[in-house]
Amino acid sequence: MKRLFLGLIMLMPSVALASSDPLGTEDKVLKPMPLAQCNVDEMQTLSLSDVINLTLCRNPKSKQTYFAAMAAAADLGAAKSGYYPKLDFDADVNVRSTKVDSGNYDNSSTGRVGLSLNWLLYDFGARSANKKSTMYALDAAMRTHSDSLQDLIFEAASAYFKIFESRTEAKNAQETVVHAKEASNATYKRYQLGLSAFSDKLQADTTLAQAELKLTKAKEAEVVAMSNLAMLMDLHPTTVLKVKEPDSSIDISVIDPYEVLLESALKNRADIKASKAQVAQSKAILDQRKANDTATINLNAGTSAQDNFLRPPENKVYTSQAGINLNVPIFTGFNNTYKIRQAEHNVNRAVASLKTLENQVEKKLWETYQSYLTSEKSYQASLVMLTSATQNQNVAIGAYKAGRGDILSVLEANEKMADALTSKTNAYYDLIISKINLIRQAGRYDPFNESGNYLLAEKQAQQNVVIPEQIVETDQAYVAKETNQQETSEENNQTPQQEVGE
Repeated sequence: MKRLFLGLIMLMPSVALASSDPLGTEDKVLKPMPLAQCNVDEMQTLSLSDVINLTLCRNPKSKQTYFAAMAAAADLGAAKSGYYPKLDFDADVNVRSTKVDSGNYDNSSTGRVGLSLNWLLYDFGARSANKKSTMYALDAAMRTHSDSLQDLIFEAASAYFKIFESRTEAKNAQETVVHAKEASNATYKRYQLGLSAFSDKLQADTTLAQAELKLTKAKEAEVVAMSNLAMLMDLHPTTVLKVKEPDSSIDISVIDPYEVLLESALKNRADIKASKAQVAQSKAILDQRKANDTATINLNAGTSAQDNFLRPPENKVYTSQAGINLNVPIFTGFNNTYKIRQAEHNVNRAVASLKTLENQVEKKLWETYQSYLTSEKSYQASLVMLTSATQNQNVAIGAYKAGRGDILSVLEANEKMADALTSKTNAYYDLIISKINLIRQAGRYDPFNESGNYLLAEKQAQQNVVIPEQIVETDQAYVAKETNQQETSEENNQTPQQEVGE
């Protein structure tokens, strides 16, 4: 008896801890990259694909939604456990001591161990509906994870190009300073020769100071852009990263008309898929609430052994029992009624939320599309303006050096040239970021692969980039597959062995 008691106690933890995921539900969630690939080498020159990989790997937002998906996978495992029997072990030892008036003692000791089994055989679809709801919840969580990763891709790509935008702006500002110094030196020489007024020299010096101020601000903007990228990678904001120059042959033309992009967004966006999964989940919960108002059939069985630790050994008592239990809820104080009503309202709310999200996506996509068209026109206009400003600057400086122009014309030409360079730089990178955002709003990934040029990843590195849609390994097809398996199980009188073999 003592050996049986100790043996069962030692057996129970080993059974419970045999596997942390015995039903394999967490395998449906794509695991993040190994930690070894998340290390940042400050001596390495990072390409855009490296920047995206490190952001997805290190940013806490990706971990937050990943573990939310893992929690949903655990919920699915808990729902599947409803098809398995429940086996409980209990044991107790009692010692009793009784003293009577005569001074005699009556001492006794008893020990008992027992096993009990409870198996839900049939519940008219409650377990099936619960499993479906958790499958849809997992699908929604994984879609939300995918949407979060796509947001991070957009943020990482935007921060990457912001660095080069500010770096190019600093280079342009440096050229403006050079031209301003040339104008200032020329004005000073003419002033010494008595060919220009002192006010001309002061105006040239003021323009030079303004150009140097713009250069300082441009360098500061580059530092801020670098810190933003570092923080996206969960690094200290003072970290200085080496980043590779972007591909100069980026295709910045529009990819599709608005109607095509809208169709793609409503079909492919992860947040819309997540919302659709939530609608399906709420309907499954409604089915579960309705099934909870029906009967359940359970198999109950148990065995126990009791010993009073006396001799002879025939004092041991062994007991076994088995039976079928039918439970029919007749009146629950209207609890089930209101739970069903609540589930019905939640279905309507989920449908309304989906429609609201679709309207928001359509509105945001239209605004982004118009913003892209504006950025495209602005970029073309900036090229024309830059060509004109360059010619105007060359003419003004040449005429001034030849003594046929005045300092005001030179300063005005330099100012227009600086504005043209700034406009061209801002328009170019605004156009790139606008296209990235347009693709993000349309629910697409790797949008710049139309002519063999990659913006979001080079061809060689593309294989290493985590594509958000690959994160969503479970989808409607998976849910349909699981549902078909479950319906097959129900057609076979909901035999629990079907679920065990799943």
